[in-house]
Amino acid sequence: MNIVGEIKKLNKKSKYLSNNLQRHRIIYENFYGKETIALSSGERISIQKFVKYDFAKDIIQEIKHYKKVIGQRQKPFLIYFSCYPPLHKNYYLPENQEKHIDVFFSEIIIKYSNGKTLFEYTGQYIDIPLMKEFQRIAEYNSVSLRCYCCEKDLEKIFTKQYPNLYFKYFDLYLLKSIRYINNELLPNLDVERLDKKFISLNRRYECHRNIIAAFLYRGDSIISWYFLGSWDNLKNNLWFEIDHWKYTHPGLYKKISKGYQHLNNKVPVIVDEDETAMNLQGNEMDFTLNPFSRVTPFLEDISIMEKFSQAFCAVVNLSRFADIGSYIDEKAIMPMLCKRPFIIVGKAGSLALLKSYGFLTFSDFWDESYDEIENHEKRLTKILELIEYLDRMSKKDIKNTLKEMAFILEHNQKQVTTIRNKYFG
Repeated sequence: MNIVGEIKKLNKKSKYLSNNLQRHRIIYENFYGKETIALSSGERISIQKFVKYDFAKDIIQEIKHYKKVIGQRQKPFLIYFSCYPPLHKNYYLPENQEKHIDVFFSEIIIKYSNGKTLFEYTGQYIDIPLMKEFQRIAEYNSVSLRCYCCEKDLEKIFTKQYPNLYFKYFDLYLLKSIRYINNELLPNLDVERLDKKFISLNRRYECHRNIIAAFLYRGDSIISWYFLGSWDNLKNNLWFEIDHWKYTHPGLYKKISKGYQHLNNKVPVIVDEDETAMNLQGNEMDFTLNPFSRVTPFLEDISIMEKFSQAFCAVVNLSRFADIGSYIDEKAIMPMLCKRPFIIVGKAGSLALLKSYGFLTFSDFWDESYDEIENHEKRLTKILELIEYLDRMSKKDIKNTLKEMAFILEHNQKQVTTIRNKYFG
């Protein structure tokens, strides 16, 4: 495909491009101040020529934000706008004399599914297509690549597997997302507005999100869910045998199975936008379903903030659960902006990672040991048991608890704005 053909193709999608960059495998290249864009056709185009096209406006804006987060760099670096394997088999770097090149990833790189069809937790780590491709790029160009990734501790897992790649933690996606915050819109702590115990918002399909939505649906909760499927669809997508819970966790199983049935009867469960239900198939294609073209919750979305202010605790479903390498994204930021406590339904170590950014969590008020459990099934049951514990609290108790944790809530909101101001002024 030539450049003109690719430009025409991307121009048709320019309306949604800024929030769907992962579909367009674009590499921003900065070598000694010379800026170029490598397109998915394999062509390389100068930044000066690139900006002339309509679809490039949003991408250029994204690049500016990323560069603010990364800071001034004298050495060559790349920014990869995707979580899927790169451009083409013979991608070559711009001419340079460097032995080490820095690569910043704008998305979490481990994008395989929680489903059995793609990944089943066995303690053995599978090959990651994206990293396999960058290993090939490093070999092809006779360099090593320092990979700045949104997931933490990947160097403990993949260093031997990809000898030309050196993994470092740098959450470009999270830091870039925080730029949306408008300090003037941040709410105060108002316990009298409490109407529900939980809030859990979901866009894209993941089976751990399906379980949480079913578990919360018949309770005192605000949820969103857009996917219609049979119980067998869920079982086929899970990484463990949930029917075994009939005997090992009968209470949890009963609540999930009944909630799943009731949820199916009400799909789509809508919070902020009209959408139709999407049918599940019980295979890896389910994990590509996303009813919206934009990422949410947007951190400047007033209507979403209003919903969070009505609930006591946010059950935050991160994009991945049964995976490796902890990470944090914008979903964990929203409850902190709204001065609400939260439970993180994500990889082990997610709470610990939040604390490394200076945030405080809620171990003084409930058991947060779920964050230390590496086994995904056991971590999930621990989270569900915690939700049950909080659900037994009276409305009077949750209001008093919210007042008692006011210092933590105030601190977390201020810490988000402190991080934003550090990178974006």
